[in-house]
Amino acid sequence: MKKNLLHTLILILSLLIASGAAHALQVIDVADGKTVSVSASMSQLTRIGMTDGSQLAGVFGVKGQVKITKDDDAGEAFIQPMTNKRFSIFVRDEYGDSYNLLVTPVQTPGEMILLRPKRKAASSLQAEKSLAYVERVKRMLKVVVNDDQGDIIKTDDENKSETIPFWKEATLRLVESRESAMMAADIYTLTNTSGKEMRLAEDEFKPLHKNWRLISVRKSVLKPGQTTHVYVIHDRN
Repeated sequence: MKKNLLHTLILILSLLIASGAAHALQVIDVADGKTVSVSASMSQLTRIGMTDGSQLAGVFGVKGQVKITKDDDAGEAFIQPMTNKRFSIFVRDEYGDSYNLLVTPVQTPGEMILLRPKRKAASSLQAEKSLAYVERVKRMLKVVVNDDQGDIIKTDDENKSETIPFWKEATLRLVESRESAMMAADIYTLTNTSGKEMRLAEDEFKPLHKNWRLISVRKSVLKPGQTTHVYVIHDRN
């Protein structure tokens, strides 16, 4: 099962990386019923999603002020202002929480807006338990790839300077760990310190965590001196 899940989610990972690379990022704290300010490109699409991987149930705006396109597969939406004046859109997530976004149109490239909801730990746990297992892993992957700055447990400076014994030909460091209610993701950097090209496979990193659920390497080929990220997603201890 792990192998089939791995292949499926690596494909999702590559699509998310390609999507995220084209957008700058706004991470906005939100709470049910509250208003927050965001900006959106007038010339390109702005994508809206949730940091916890949950889906948007609805995005609503005033006709003539904004064009809204839903991405039902990802549970996200694209918006593009049709006016240069500030306007509001209303966003509702799958848990029923609603947020008012006060949007300022700007002359910048397209960005991605990630809404970081304030939820009670008990409700987050119950919501995650209700998900199918593959969906839990997929959502954790989205959080990691979208580079959310919330719920991050960073290693301290002393530990970050220490290497993890792994290969003589490479330097491996644990950069940070991220947690949801039921899952966790460890993010490593791997640097090729040898004088030869290095080819990487996900299976080689299984020893990093005995309860791994997904392992993904951002670059499968490293030239001497190059660095890549290694993602290890596992059940929360």
